[in-house]
Amino acid sequence: MLLVGVGGIGGHVALALSAAGVGRLTLADFDHVDNTNLARQTLFSADDIGKPKVEVAARVLRERYPDCGIGTIDARIDEPTLENHLDGIDCIADASDNFATRFSINRVAVSRSLPLVSGSAIRWEGQVATFGPNYDSDPCYACVYSPDDESLDDCQGAGVLASVPGTIGQIMATEIIATIVGQPRTPLMTVWDARAGRIAQLALYKRTNCPVCALSQD
Repeated sequence: MLLVGVGGIGGHVALALSAAGVGRLTLADFDHVDNTNLARQTLFSADDIGKPKVEVAARVLRERYPDCGIGTIDARIDEPTLENHLDGIDCIADASDNFATRFSINRVAVSRSLPLVSGSAIRWEGQVATFGPNYDSDPCYACVYSPDDESLDDCQGAGVLASVPGTIGQIMATEIIATIVGQPRTPLMTVWDARAGRIAQLALYKRTNCPVCALSQD
């Protein structure tokens, strides 16, 4: 199991998966703990400021759940880096905080026929979606989003309510567990609106002209 991003969402995912008994979890993140992270990233404390996130997260998880094997990738994630760390990986979880990384992860997931569980949060809202692994019929991340979409934003630029990443992380962890035990959801996106206190589910469809997964059928 590979988790990309151990910040606000990813920290909650890592805790939930380790507690649930996931045997092997690899954490990937190139960032260092910053004071601005502490309000929503529960794996870290003020004493960790300036330290690599994966180093701190791995230490905390090993102390709490010694039976869970924790690996780390302290590097910016791109396609070559991912390709070098996929041995034994049966699912990718994307809790990264930028869209360039998300599109790279998606391309690798499609090329390797790996299920991808994606979670994100911004302002008062968060969403979780599961893609693949049969990309001949299942949609991929690029079926839903385009790099040219001007509506794409991130929590650093737009802000996020501190409690939203925690909720999204728990939903995401549940989707991951369902996927790795062989009970993946029908392709859909779960959207949580914290301001309205409402959860919606949106059907996802494969885009016939998708520049990523349509090519996998050639």
